[in-house]
Amino acid sequence: MSISGLVVHSTPEKAPGVKTQLTDIPGVEVHAAMDDGRMVVTVDQLDDKTSADILFKIKDLEGVVDTALVYNYFDQGSDSAKEELQ
Repeated sequence: MSISGLVVHSTPEKAPGVKTQLTDIPGVEVHAAMDDGRMVVTVDQLDDKTSADILFKIKDLEGVVDTALVYNYFDQGSDSAKEELQ
């Protein structure tokens, strides 16, 4: 299990489109969006590699100016915990 907390900063005029693109990515949730284009986002995935791939994908979305990783938790856990998440 990998849970990451991010601040995603987009240009204000592109923020609605960025928010839509973010919510279209499985495991990504936008918790707050400010008028200046900043968004509080979490990425919840089964493994660190998938999570990292998504972080790079977010960084490359049109309208995204910057991303900041503010929290990351990773637990390999047991096979039963992985099955519960699937």
